[in-house]
Amino acid sequence: MLALLVAWGMAGCSGTVRLPVCGNGKVEGRELCDDGNLDPGDGCDENCLLESRDGLLFTGDTFYPGMLYAHFDDSDFDAYRQSIAHLVGLLDQVSVLCPAHNEAYVPKEILPRVREGFERIAAGETRFEIEGTARVYRFEGFGVVLPHGEEA
Repeated sequence: MLALLVAWGMAGCSGTVRLPVCGNGKVEGRELCDDGNLDPGDGCDENCLLESRDGLLFTGDTFYPGMLYAHFDDSDFDAYRQSIAHLVGLLDQVSVLCPAHNEAYVPKEILPRVREGFERIAAGETRFEIEGTARVYRFEGFGVVLPHGEEA
């Protein structure tokens, strides 16, 4: 990943600041999520933000009702799982979710279920179907697609 460094200097002060890098798998700075890549439709993207005045959590591609895709070559299921857990931690500030796909508004109560689904997948405690080269996990209100042949 390319790190962005900003050099500055004025009146005897100088230094270098490392800015957050979207796609490196670490939630940094004002990022609300970071699933380890920049793939659309697989999890976190640069559009995930919290509008605090009205409690709107714009989840971008991190969560939307439907299949959540994490089967791309550079997808990182663990980073995606951490991003979901981070968003669940914000729910006390949220009134409703505003995903990028399928529905304009989604009740925030689904996110803890999504986190639970991801945890069950990681622990090998849930069933899946094989579809082509992918494992498909189905839950109420969402699903997760992972590559077949790799552990979550």
